[in-house]
Formats: sequence, structure tokens, C-alpha cells
Amino acid sequence: MSALLTTSHKYGYEGNWKFQVENVCDGYHPGFVHRSAFNTVRKFDGSFENRAVDVAVRPGGYTRGYPEGHGTLEAGAPLESGGIDSVVRQAYNDKLKELYGEEGAAEVLTNRQFLIFPNLVIFDFNIRVIQPISHDQTEVYSYPLMIDDAHDDINSNRMLDAQTRVGTAGILPADNML
Repeated sequence: MSALLTTSHKYGYEGNWKFQVENVCDGYHPGFVHRSAFNTVRKFDGSFENRAVDVAVRPGGYTRGYPEGHGTLEAGAPLESGGIDSVVRQAYNDKLKELYGEEGAAEVLTNRQFLIFPNLVIFDFNIRVIQPISHDQTEVYSYPLMIDDAHDDINSNRMLDAQTRVGTAGILPADNML
């Protein structure tokens, strides 16, 4: 399976680029910074059905730091993106097991955020490039990732997840810009 990079979504904010970078690998900010997003999900119960907007606050996650500022935030649970027919999902999971084995497939399905310091972030369904313009101006480019030759339901759902959760108009990014 290979990934296809889609057209980027761009947004900017008045603030230092390091805010975006730090949020990628810290597991403590979601409960505070994204409280409004989680409250919205609770208020409109069912509207975000099976969307993984709460993945950052699931138990069992951890952060790993690497030399030169690189790091990961791992949620410790598979990223569940809902709305996919169970037959389609099973075929996708079976293909992953065929390609990577049982353990490898579980690793592929586990939610992670990778920071390649200083400004490249690889999310589960999204690549983000954080571009400093000046000390107080930042542009962010988000590139949703699709899977080459995957069922349309899989890719449609990946795009919906990127849009509702971490995309330009998603429920989480606005909080990270304040």
C-alpha cells in the first residue's frame, strides 16, 4: 500500500511557529487547550460519531523524545475512524495483516504523531508543514493522505477525519492558534 498526498490546506496565525511544534509531542495540552472542542463533541452527542476527536485523552499514551528535537506522541490505541462498512474495514484490516503480519498491522493502526524537527509533522492521516514567516507570523500547510488502491470508503473516511479533526477547519487546530 502506498499513500497519495492530496492538495494542501493552508492557514496562518499570529504567533510563533514553536507553539504548533510543541503541541505535536506533548500529551498534557489537549485536556486544557482543546477543552472547547471536547465540550462541543459532548454537546452535540452523535454528530461526531466514531470520529477520533478524543484520541489525545485516551489512557495509555506516551511521548518519546529523540536527539535533535524529534519526537512522537503515541495515543496507545488504534485510531478509530468510523462510518466504514464492516466488510470494507475487515478487508482493509486483512490486507494490512497480509502485508505486515498481526503485530505490524496493529502498529499501522495505532495513532501516532511524529515530529521531524523543526517543522514537519506526520499525523495518522495528515502531513503538516509549519512554516515560520517571522517571530510572530506562522503559516501551516496540511496535506491529507489517501491510500493508493484503497476502497473509496476508506479514503473518504480518511478525508472526513482530516477535515473534522486536524484539518484547516477541523475541531482541534483553532485551539492551537490562540
